Amino acid sequence: MSRVKRVLCVDDNQGICDAVARLLHAAEVRTAANVAGALALAAVLQFDLFILDISLPDGMGTDLLATLKQRHPDTPAILITTSFDISKEEARQVGAIDLIQKGNGRFVQELLEVSGSVLETEFSI
Repeated sequence: MSRVKRVLCVDDNQGICDAVARLLHAAEVRTAANVAGALALAAVLQFDLFILDISLPDGMGTDLLATLKQRHPDTPAILITTSFDISKEEARQVGAIDLIQKGNGRFVQELLEVSGSVLETEFSI
Protein backbone atom coordinates (compact mmCIF):
# COMPACT_ATOMS: atom_id res chain seq x y z
CA MET A 1 0.00 0.00 0.00
CA SER A 2 1.42 3.37 -0.99
CA ARG A 3 1.65 6.23 1.46
CA VAL A 4 -0.47 9.35 1.20
CA LYS A 5 1.29 12.11 -0.71
CA ARG A 6 2.11 15.23 1.30
CA VAL A 7 1.77 18.79 -0.07
CA LEU A 8 2.94 22.06 1.47
CA CYS A 9 0.80 25.04 0.43
CA VAL A 10 2.23 28.43 1.38
CA ASP A 11 -0.06 31.43 0.93
CA ASP A 12 -0.98 34.30 3.25
CA ASN A 13 -4.57 34.00 2.02
CA GLN A 14 -5.98 31.19 4.14
CA GLY A 15 -8.86 30.82 1.66
CA ILE A 16 -6.39 29.76 -1.05
CA CYS A 17 -4.79 27.18 1.27
CA ASP A 18 -8.22 25.87 2.25
CA ALA A 19 -9.22 25.60 -1.42
CA VAL A 20 -6.01 23.75 -2.27
CA ALA A 21 -6.61 21.33 0.61
CA ARG A 22 -10.16 20.65 -0.61
CA LEU A 23 -9.08 20.25 -4.24
CA LEU A 24 -6.18 17.94 -3.41
CA HIS A 25 -8.33 15.89 -1.03
CA ALA A 26 -6.47 12.64 -1.73
CA ALA A 27 -3.25 14.20 -0.41
CA GLU A 28 -2.26 15.38 3.05
CA VAL A 29 -2.05 19.17 2.64
CA ARG A 30 -0.16 21.18 5.25
CA THR A 31 -0.36 24.96 5.12
CA ALA A 32 1.75 27.94 6.12
CA ALA A 33 0.98 31.65 5.83
CA ASN A 34 4.57 32.82 5.48
CA VAL A 35 8.19 31.88 4.76
CA ALA A 36 9.01 31.21 8.41
CA GLY A 37 6.10 28.80 8.81
CA ALA A 38 6.98 27.01 5.58
CA LEU A 39 10.61 26.55 6.61
CA ALA A 40 9.55 25.24 10.03
CA LEU A 41 7.28 22.62 8.45
CA ALA A 42 9.84 21.65 5.80
CA ALA A 43 12.44 21.14 8.54
CA VAL A 44 10.43 18.36 10.16
CA LEU A 45 8.34 16.86 7.36
CA GLN A 46 9.08 15.46 3.91
CA PHE A 47 6.81 16.82 1.16
CA ASP A 48 6.04 15.50 -2.32
CA LEU A 49 5.02 18.90 -3.69
CA PHE A 50 5.40 22.55 -2.73
CA ILE A 51 2.74 25.07 -3.81
CA LEU A 52 4.10 28.55 -3.11
CA ASP A 53 2.59 32.00 -3.45
CA ILE A 54 5.12 34.44 -4.87
CA SER A 55 4.29 37.35 -2.57
CA LEU A 56 4.38 36.49 1.14
CA PRO A 57 4.33 38.78 4.19
CA ASP A 58 7.90 37.97 5.22
CA GLY A 59 9.55 37.40 1.85
CA MET A 60 9.24 36.23 -1.71
CA GLY A 61 8.08 32.78 -2.70
CA THR A 62 10.90 32.64 -5.24
CA ASP A 63 13.47 33.06 -2.46
CA LEU A 64 11.63 30.46 -0.38
CA LEU A 65 11.77 28.11 -3.35
CA ALA A 66 15.55 28.54 -3.60
CA THR A 67 15.95 27.69 0.09
CA LEU A 68 13.60 24.71 -0.13
CA LYS A 69 15.43 23.41 -3.22
CA GLN A 70 18.72 23.44 -1.28
CA ARG A 71 17.19 21.24 1.43
CA HIS A 72 14.79 19.22 -0.74
CA PRO A 73 16.24 19.22 -4.28
CA ASP A 74 13.94 16.49 -5.58
CA THR A 75 10.66 18.01 -4.42
CA PRO A 76 8.83 19.76 -7.27
CA ALA A 77 7.26 23.17 -6.73
CA ILE A 78 4.44 25.13 -8.31
CA LEU A 79 4.40 28.91 -7.96
CA ILE A 80 1.01 30.61 -7.69
CA THR A 81 0.33 34.33 -7.97
CA THR A 82 -2.12 37.07 -8.83
CA SER A 83 0.71 39.11 -10.34
CA PHE A 84 1.55 39.22 -14.01
CA ASP A 85 5.14 40.31 -13.27
CA ILE A 86 6.53 36.81 -13.77
CA SER A 87 6.18 34.43 -16.69
CA LYS A 88 6.01 30.64 -16.71
CA GLU A 89 9.49 30.62 -18.22
CA GLU A 90 10.86 32.82 -15.41
CA ALA A 91 9.20 30.56 -12.85
CA ARG A 92 10.92 27.55 -14.41
CA GLN A 93 14.25 29.38 -14.34
CA VAL A 94 13.99 29.74 -10.55
CA GLY A 95 13.18 26.04 -10.13
CA ALA A 96 9.40 25.76 -10.34
CA ILE A 97 7.77 23.19 -12.59
CA ASP A 98 4.93 25.59 -13.37
CA LEU A 99 3.34 28.95 -12.61
CA ILE A 100 -0.41 29.20 -12.12
CA GLN A 101 -2.24 32.52 -12.09
CA LYS A 102 -4.73 32.64 -9.21
CA GLY A 103 -6.87 35.25 -10.93
CA ASN A 104 -7.62 33.40 -14.13
CA GLY A 105 -10.62 31.17 -14.68
CA ARG A 106 -8.42 28.09 -15.12
CA PHE A 107 -6.67 28.15 -11.73
CA VAL A 108 -8.57 25.14 -10.37
CA GLN A 109 -8.20 23.07 -13.54
CA GLU A 110 -4.49 23.88 -13.92
CA LEU A 111 -3.82 23.13 -10.25
CA LEU A 112 -5.58 19.77 -10.52
CA GLU A 113 -3.75 18.86 -13.72
CA VAL A 114 -0.24 19.83 -12.61
CA SER A 115 -0.61 18.50 -9.06
CA GLY A 116 -2.18 15.27 -10.29
CA SER A 117 0.68 14.72 -12.70
CA VAL A 118 3.34 15.36 -10.05
CA LEU A 119 1.66 13.28 -7.36
CA GLU A 120 0.54 10.58 -9.79
CA THR A 121 -2.97 10.95 -8.43
CA GLU A 122 -6.14 11.85 -10.26
CA PHE A 123 -7.94 14.73 -8.59
CA SER A 124 -11.44 15.84 -9.51
CA ILE A 125 -13.74 18.57 -8.36
